[in-house]
Amino acid sequence: MPLTEQHDNSVTGRAFPATGDQLNQKPGDTKMLSLISTTTLLLNKFRADTRGVTAIEYGLIASLMAVILIAVFTLLGASLTTTFTNIGTHLTTGK
Repeated sequence: MPLTEQHDNSVTGRAFPATGDQLNQKPGDTKMLSLISTTTLLLNKFRADTRGVTAIEYGLIASLMAVILIAVFTLLGASLTTTFTNIGTHLTTGK
């Protein structure tokens, strides 16, 4: 077989030239080569995808805000309870 033989890549649909190593492979080896090619293409596509990064950042910001709010409410809980009780008493009695 000549080294210029073309093989079809099932993931991209583009033909690529065969290398010397590919020409010496046994018939069952092409499935493994195809699996490796497909896996490599998918991993490169996954690495280039940045959509999930934004979601993770928003999740981290929301978690940080929740921790801060819990800390503030814990520290101010007693004084807030007293303040709202006083407001309720004044509204009930009209004073």
